[in-house]
Amino acid sequence: MLEIKDLHVSYGGIQALRGVSLNVPDGKIVTLIGANGAGKSTALSLIAGENAPQSGKILRFGAHTRGYDARIAWLVQDVRALFMKQTVEDDLFDFFDDKKMPDAEKRARVDRVIRLWGLEALLDRHPYDLSGGEMQRAALAKVLLAEPRLLLLDEPTKGLDAAFKTQLAGILAKLRADGVAILMVTHDLDFCAAYADRVALVFDGAVASE
Repeated sequence: MLEIKDLHVSYGGIQALRGVSLNVPDGKIVTLIGANGAGKSTALSLIAGENAPQSGKILRFGAHTRGYDARIAWLVQDVRALFMKQTVEDDLFDFFDDKKMPDAEKRARVDRVIRLWGLEALLDRHPYDLSGGEMQRAALAKVLLAEPRLLLLDEPTKGLDAAFKTQLAGILAKLRADGVAILMVTHDLDFCAAYADRVALVFDGAVASE
C-alpha cells in the first residue's frame, strides 16, 4: 500500500507540489490525470525515492522510508533512460547486474517478459532503433522484471496500438489480482476510464478532486 500525506516540494522557487495527499491500496489501480506541469511526474519521482519532498510523508508498505526500494518499479516518461546496452536482450539481462540470482531464474524471467510483450523479433536490435511503440513495450518488459509490489507508470500507453493497450490492461489486471498497488500517470482518458479503480485530478500541484 502507498499513502501520501501533505507533500510539498519546490524547485528554483517554483512550488511543484502543494500538499498532495493520496492513497493507493494493494490490488488497486489509481490514476493521476491533469495538464502537463501539474506535478504528476514529480509526485512519481518522490514516491520512487528519486527525490525527496521538502515536507510531508510517503508511507510505502506501511513505513515512512525514502530512497531505493527493490519492491518498487517505475516506468519513467522518457523510457530511453532505461536502456543501457547495445541490444534489447542484453538490456533485459542488464536488470540483473547487481542482483544475486541463479542464471536459470534470470533466463526464465527474461523469457517470460519476452513472450508477454512479443519481443522475439526485437532482441538483436539496439533499443534506440526501435519505433516508439516497440521501445515502450521493451521498457515495460524491463520494468516488470522486478516483479514489484508497487508499480509506478508514467504514460504507459504512449506509442502502443490498440492491441497492445488491451494486452497492457490484461497484465495490469493480473498484477492487481496478485495484490500489486499500481499508480499510473496518463493522458489516455479512455484507458483510464476503462481500467482504473480511482482517478485523481491534479491541478497546480495539488489533488483537486478524486
